[in-house]
Amino acid sequence: MSTETARPSATRPVTVVEISGNWLKMIHAEPAKRGIAVSRAHVTRIEPNGEDLAATVHEIYIGQKFPKSLIVGCLPRQMVTVRMLDLPSTDPDEISDMVDLQSAAQTPYSREEVVFDYRVLGVGPGGYTKVMLAIVQRSALRERHLLFEQAGIDLDQMCVSSEGLLNWLSATRPSSSGGLMLVDVDASSSDCSVFADGCLVFTRNIQTGADDLRKGGQRGLSGFAGEVRRSLEMCQSDVQGVSAKHVIVTGGGVAVSGLADALSVELGLPVEKVGSTACVTREPHEIPLAEIGAQGVSLTSVVGVAAGQGNMVLGFLPDSVRSRRRLLERARRTARFAILMMTLSVSLSCCASVSFYLRWKHLNTLKEQTDETSVVAERVQEMRGVIHEVHSRAATEGGVIRQLGELHAGTPEGIAYEHVETDLSKHQVALEGTGRSIGEIRELIKNLDASDLFKEVKEDGPTTLDPTTHRYRFRVLCKLEGEAKE
Repeated sequence: MSTETARPSATRPVTVVEISGNWLKMIHAEPAKRGIAVSRAHVTRIEPNGEDLAATVHEIYIGQKFPKSLIVGCLPRQMVTVRMLDLPSTDPDEISDMVDLQSAAQTPYSREEVVFDYRVLGVGPGGYTKVMLAIVQRSALRERHLLFEQAGIDLDQMCVSSEGLLNWLSATRPSSSGGLMLVDVDASSSDCSVFADGCLVFTRNIQTGADDLRKGGQRGLSGFAGEVRRSLEMCQSDVQGVSAKHVIVTGGGVAVSGLADALSVELGLPVEKVGSTACVTREPHEIPLAEIGAQGVSLTSVVGVAAGQGNMVLGFLPDSVRSRRRLLERARRTARFAILMMTLSVSLSCCASVSFYLRWKHLNTLKEQTDETSVVAERVQEMRGVIHEVHSRAATEGGVIRQLGELHAGTPEGIAYEHVETDLSKHQVALEGTGRSIGEIRELIKNLDASDLFKEVKEDGPTTLDPTTHRYRFRVLCKLEGEAKE
């Protein structure tokens, strides 16, 4: 089987949060030359259904000073239905359609009650593609996101612990070949996964954890080993030609006395203990990660998520969160555009001010120079010509000002203008607006016709009633009486 899964890589600092059973796990990791460097870690027992759980998580998140960088939530295996599918196609679009059909058939819930995502693990013989399908109840996912929101943690992604285990194994055993079984023991449950040449082919959750194993004694160890054996048998039944030749126990199982021996006897296979922090090159000074493992709590999945953040494919976001984030992103783009336009406007204003100042300075220099040269008279004549032109234009503008004054004097109270256009080439003024009644419009025409400035005042087109504003819309044309005079 050829895998499509790239070797995991930590690309930037990340905070990973997981609530599994009665434990809250939170680590902050940064990329290192080999593996990852964990700078902060906090694991504490919680009351999963407590009313103040969000406040507790917020208090820990703020109190431990976790950086507000990339934040990834991790769904524990017991919350997720994971199915390994062999699909008879290698076309991405066809695989997507097949997975969509399988998502409803793999759970007892309706299509509207679940959210699913999938990851292509590899391509096997005969053109079959192996896919890991993860399905989560929509209500459970919404509750988990709401919890983090109430705790003030803005998740960038919500992944699945099984994918974290896959990346952890790739980071810990980058060149593993053959069949391998990974038993990740957490405080209240365990995850049994089977890998063939580094590709995940089977996963099963067992509702027995380190707490139960410590209390159950030898009988509990034997019962757990029997469940692991049944998991291996189920894998061999579901996946033809795959058989584990080696077993790795990680997580809280490393600290459970006698577990490795019980598994070795039950399975008849060599069993190796590997701590969750095998790919961690630097640990926080405040709390060694080995002390967390000694409590029976597994950090394997969260460490795997941090180590393979660049290769995380599965992501779960409720529709409401996705819509809200789209709106927020749109608002951010709009704000950035507004800031850009404001910056551009200020820049243009500054350029105009500088240009004006430079021109003003240049004109002053010229004026000083003309006072000292023999061409003062010629310069004065040129300036007089400019002044004459300015006065002629001012006279025209004055005519417009007079027009506005006459227009204001002859306008009834209920008339509102929307557009006033003066065409000096035609000696014509066009008025567009609305009135409360036709009588007011008639009065306007009469007043303008009686003025000394306007003549031949008439309506241009029919007067109509606007059904929205209940006002009469009109257009009036006025001829100008000769040239405007002050």
